[in-house]
Amino acid sequence: MGHGPLPWIASLHDLEVISRVVDRPAEFLLYLRRRTNSGVAKHYRGSDELDLFMLFMDGGLFVEDDPDEIHHRYPRTPPPTRTARTRFEREARPTFVGTHTDPVDAWMYWIEGSNPDETEKPVFNVDPSAAALVDFLAAGKKPGWLRVGADLLALSGPTQRKLAANVERIVQRTEQDLNPHTLTQGFASTHGYLTFFARTMPPAADRDVEASLLYTYMLTKKHQVGSDRSFGLLLNPRGRIEATMYMNHPSGDDEALDELGRAIGLKRTWKKPKRPPALSKKKRKRRRRR
Repeated sequence: MGHGPLPWIASLHDLEVISRVVDRPAEFLLYLRRRTNSGVAKHYRGSDELDLFMLFMDGGLFVEDDPDEIHHRYPRTPPPTRTARTRFEREARPTFVGTHTDPVDAWMYWIEGSNPDETEKPVFNVDPSAAALVDFLAAGKKPGWLRVGADLLALSGPTQRKLAANVERIVQRTEQDLNPHTLTQGFASTHGYLTFFARTMPPAADRDVEASLLYTYMLTKKHQVGSDRSFGLLLNPRGRIEATMYMNHPSGDDEALDELGRAIGLKRTWKKPKRPPALSKKKRKRRRRR
């Protein structure tokens, strides 16, 4: 079959059930990513497609990406840590998926009339903050809504909550000091490298000016780190979204963007700060005596 993702083969019945259960197109795209991902296809086995699907809906069906492979693909991501390598080695093992279809079976029987007890439809396990943003993007099909939606849903629950908390933090800082604040976070995986941006507006700021500043920062930072797509939020002082931006142009050499990045003071965020030389045991003992 050659190299590349394994093909996903499913019955029409399973596809029909899956289409009736998922609430968001981004959920289905994420499921396709997981089922055609070489890590999941290699390590997960199950006798029924719907068992795998329901494990996915519950927040499972996930294999850590090889951190060295990701760093090789995107060299301007932070270098792999020992913890990341250990976690990958620990989780990349064969897993047989047992029966997970009881909730969807009960719901299907109820809507088809063979189960007299009202049963709630299974829903995807996602943090409410991430779900709200994904739904906001899907409303009106804002640029990047499907791909970014799947990227956000792919994040772990703790990562989704941390991202929401970081966005809330810059909103609070603007409320306190009336200055703009920014947030940048990168999420690289086998399915691409998303850089996420947020910028807050002071109360009296001009929306178009603030949007232009966010656009320039996104453009130069995306180029600098070599991400293949970027998404940005412009927020008013109450945390309401004033504008969204999406970029997915190919990365490559661009001297003008290099110069612009230097002019606005971009930092090399993928570089580890140099640590001061370690003190000898004698020096540490002397310091403790003071």
